[in-house]
Amino acid sequence: MKKRFVYEYEDLSEEGAMECEYSEETEEKLVVNLSGETVFITGNSEGLLALAKMLIMMAEGKYDDGFHIHVNEDFDGDKRENLVITVNNKSWE
Repeated sequence: MKKRFVYEYEDLSEEGAMECEYSEETEEKLVVNLSGETVFITGNSEGLLALAKMLIMMAEGKYDDGFHIHVNEDFDGDKRENLVITVNNKSWE
């Protein structure tokens, strides 16, 4: 079975910004935990899809090195910050 994913968004990367859309009607769940040196990302379908959209926008955009976003648990501004995603296009050593 093949599936197709289409996602349209406004690219604000040249302005050094990103705008994410969330629905009041869905409950995105996303929790990040660290066990030793292993990172565990756990989420429901809506939460994983929201994270995927953020990663697509960052990967497809023209963001300068150091651009980053802060993600709170369950994408809820009242909960603790649990993930920072940073753009680094410099060569990896």
